Amino acid sequence: MLAARKDRHLVEDLTPEDFRVYQDDVQQHITHFEVQTTEPLRLGILMDISRGRRDEPEPIDWQAPISRVLRRLLGPNDRAFVADFAAETSLLCPWTSDFSVLDGALQRAFESPRKGGAALYDALFTLFEERFSTETGRKALVVLCGTPDDASSHTEQEALQLVGGMDTIVYPMLPWVKAGNGAIFRNVRFGQVFSAQTGGWLSLYVKPKEFEQDLEAIGIALAHLYAIGFEPPEDPRDGRYHRVRVKCLRPGVRIYAREAYSAPRSVSPGPSPGPPAPVP
Repeated sequence: MLAARKDRHLVEDLTPEDFRVYQDDVQQHITHFEVQTTEPLRLGILMDISRGRRDEPEPIDWQAPISRVLRRLLGPNDRAFVADFAAETSLLCPWTSDFSVLDGALQRAFESPRKGGAALYDALFTLFEERFSTETGRKALVVLCGTPDDASSHTEQEALQLVGGMDTIVYPMLPWVKAGNGAIFRNVRFGQVFSAQTGGWLSLYVKPKEFEQDLEAIGIALAHLYAIGFEPPEDPRDGRYHRVRVKCLRPGVRIYAREAYSAPRSVSPGPSPGPPAPVP
């Protein structure tokens, strides 16, 4: 969870008394409070290489800003990976802090020819199950994707349920695309839904400078997170989808926090009801 003023300046001196936490509109008792600046960071970069991505300027222009931000962001105990997707997902490098390896993976992704459909939800399933499920600490995934999903075997709801249980922040970054008379930013629904459900935010960018500034902001946010925990009075393994709201009592402070989670199920009589469809 991140706290910032309307002018985007971070608020770093909050205490448990500054917060109220609600589950399904019922106030909860805060049992855990921590500033997570010392937790190791696990950061994934996922890039769309499907045929539907037609961003401007040429994709190679975005490689350098990512490389610079990774160098400023990753400390000795931090790790990152790079993956891309079209109809299938490819892990271009596993968890590493070797910047030469990360640079090589980024270059391969940006130089890869566009191919196939966009199986974004399948990519999320693969990466969250294989990369994030066994990691602890601060976890985040930056998704550069301008193409709506059109090839996944998994649904948006299934992806949300899995992602919501991994305590990982998703930061969708949508490029400006050649869209004729249509919208210049595509896949906005994905960006809105997955950022809101995980405590991230959606970035829309046109120029490399804007892109790098947003990446920098994500890095700053990941270094100044708060962690708040509570124990709901109901069965914590009821398998249900629960909405969560975090309120800050200090005036003028905006909170970026996950809006819901899917509880694990102690027994499995049937499928989880899942989240209601978010309003775009």
